[in-house]
Amino acid sequence: MAATLVLGFDGSDCSKAALRHTAELASQIADATVVVVYAYEFAIGYVPTGMADSPLLMSAEFDEHSDLVRGYADEQVRQAAAELTKAGVHAETRVEEGRPVEVLLQVAEDAGAAIDIDIESIRPLRDEVAVVDGVTRISFSDDAAPQPGREAGSRFSAVVVKHDGRWMIESVRETAAPTVVRPRHGLDELDWLVGSWEDVGEGVTASTQCFWSAGKAFLVRTHAVTFDAPAAGRAVAGDGSIPGLLSPEAGKSREITEIIGWDPDRGQVRSWLFTSDGRFAEGFWTREGDHWVVRLEGRGADESAVCTLAVERVGSDEVVVRCEGDALVHLMPPACGFVRTARLAVPARP
Repeated sequence: MAATLVLGFDGSDCSKAALRHTAELASQIADATVVVVYAYEFAIGYVPTGMADSPLLMSAEFDEHSDLVRGYADEQVRQAAAELTKAGVHAETRVEEGRPVEVLLQVAEDAGAAIDIDIESIRPLRDEVAVVDGVTRISFSDDAAPQPGREAGSRFSAVVVKHDGRWMIESVRETAAPTVVRPRHGLDELDWLVGSWEDVGEGVTASTQCFWSAGKAFLVRTHAVTFDAPAAGRAVAGDGSIPGLLSPEAGKSREITEIIGWDPDRGQVRSWLFTSDGRFAEGFWTREGDHWVVRLEGRGADESAVCTLAVERVGSDEVVVRCEGDALVHLMPPACGFVRTARLAVPARP
């Protein structure tokens, strides 16, 4: 899925500067689309009878004014889109009536984008005037993310003035922050695993949760298999209702904790699996085309046992796990087709 950037634009010098920065950012993202949004609202007050010659005339005047604003807005977003097209960036336009901040947030939410604002300092100039300095960062959900290893944003300096007890933005200056290119992390290609996954069969449920450790040094997965069918009707080995390589021991729920890391010496993804009954194994991950092959080697009591898993992503919210061999059946994560049931927040790598 291509990335979508949302730009609020009203034709002001500030928004024109934001347009230039947005075009620069979008040019760094493959197949990016910029949605140019002009949002406006009207404040309508009550006019008592006798204060105007004709309420109908007032209504007509309001409609005329509304049409003028709409026409102006259409022209502004059209010009902004033309500038983006000149820069080689695909652009779309929207003109919406409503509170500008709420409209922009809704458009951004629809596009799967989010803007984080970090305030670095607040410098009072006098009692009712201050300067706020900070950084904005743009993030995207899943496949809408920018190129791997890139983080982009902008720095801003805003002058705020206290008016009738409320702090209002008087002006904003924005400059493009340097694009930060961090070294590619070996686990970046497995970032899509983050979230909650589940496969429900007759009498058995297999679930997996995956999240980043602090600092994004490791991916942590927890696998659980629960049986809820009566003992007499519980599935047995070979029954299609039970996910592959689940131990057929009656009624025993299983939990497996898996830690996935990058081994810079081997240049390979590795994993370590620990079961709720104290057994453990080590995995070695290799990318083959559109799927991953995991060679599992038993440790401790299972020292000589070896088997293989294939992990394949199907679309953005499905994953299929297949297995070869059953030597480590008690240590295997569930081998079945999972559907994502929730997305988990991903902490930024420092």
